[in-house]
Amino acid sequence: MTITRGGSTDSSLSDIKVNGVSLTDFDPDKIYYYGYVDYDDTTAAITATATVSGATVTGTGTFSVNAGENLHYVTVTAPDGVTKTSYRVTIVRPLSTWPHLKNLTLDGITIENFAYHNYEYVTKLASTKTSVTIGATPFNSSTTVTGTG
Repeated sequence: MTITRGGSTDSSLSDIKVNGVSLTDFDPDKIYYYGYVDYDDTTAAITATATVSGATVTGTGTFSVNAGENLHYVTVTAPDGVTKTSYRVTIVRPLSTWPHLKNLTLDGITIENFAYHNYEYVTKLASTKTSVTIGATPFNSSTTVTGTG
């Protein structure tokens, strides 16, 4: 009797990068992501790393990006050759007039699950905290960011 054991069924990624920058809050179990490029960028390079050796990753490379949202899929096939997971990566290239933020931080730490199309965030601070530094980076360098509170 011969027993043949199939490969691993792990079809997850350990990282996805857009133009060399890891996606914020990457979690292998989450399959929807936003990646951001600057207005002047006409291409975006997507790279991805499989969690296990022997898995195959497709859908990576350098792609043309139009102003607005550009949808791409990165698919991982587990070593067993059957199990697959697709990660949707929406590359956002801002329009020249977009007054949206590319990044928002509290005390230098990016807000968890930040997305340019969300306008309200809630966070908890320690009762001993008396101040917080808010940082905001617009998509376009010609955009002015102001705030109160």
